[in-house]
Amino acid sequence: MSVQTTIDTTTGIITHTVVGDLMVEDIWEAFAVRTNHPDFKPGMSVLWDLREGNASSLTFDDIRRIAGQNKARLRKSGVPYRVAFLAPRDIEFGLSRMYEMFSDASLVENRVFRTLEEARRWLSP
Repeated sequence: MSVQTTIDTTTGIITHTVVGDLMVEDIWEAFAVRTNHPDFKPGMSVLWDLREGNASSLTFDDIRRIAGQNKARLRKSGVPYRVAFLAPRDIEFGLSRMYEMFSDASLVENRVFRTLEEARRWLSP
């Protein structure tokens, strides 16, 4: 698996750390791991750390489908939260911005960052 998920109950931040090639299936699995984790609470902020990952195999259609399915999932919970994408490389930065465009901003506020400090600052209350 290329995504490791940790939940920091002190900060209320869920971190998905991507290592190696990122596939659509890895994203679905990360969503499942997150929501089934005993420390998960709706409304927690999320950080996708793509510094050691490679998302170049994801397509425009993959990103649109991921965003669409996430919208459907969010309509059920109705709890807003923030997602920061840490993407220093151009390919992951561009794909993250594409996801941001397809997402429903009414429930999830997405932002893409080049540095961990910027991402954490934005996610912290």
